[in-house]
Amino acid sequence: TSIAPDELRRIHAEVQSRGGTTIIDEIYLGLSHDEAFGQTALAIGDDIVSINSFSKYFNMTGWRLGWMVVPEAMVPVVERLAQNLFICPSTVAQHAALACFEPESIAEYERRRAEFKARRDYFIPALESIGLPVPVRPDGAFYAWA
Repeated sequence: TSIAPDELRRIHAEVQSRGGTTIIDEIYLGLSHDEAFGQTALAIGDDIVSINSFSKYFNMTGWRLGWMVVPEAMVPVVERLAQNLFICPSTVAQHAALACFEPESIAEYERRRAEFKARRDYFIPALESIGLPVPVRPDGAFYAWA
């Protein structure tokens, strides 16, 4: 599930009060069906670290290609860490990622997002109609816990 913006602000304030850094996984953000959850946590503050990926938006699971947005002061540290954690993605993966920003790819992404919502809107009532309650309605993922 997604975290409501007000709740995320409260969490971020608590993390700040303890001298920490808010790190958020926004890999499903672009698949959100609810506009209230469709805003990046980066809108809350410029000291947040956001992790994202091409995998869910563009059906690139297994390609291990994503991005991280970090506060400017953290860039040198993250660069040093990254140099020791992984190597460069393949040329093919990089070209595929660039193609994701083409208008046709964005249109396909939006079509898939609408399809996921239609499936959710069918699937959740179907589960509930056979006695399987869904305690939390998914707002961005393509699966549900029943």
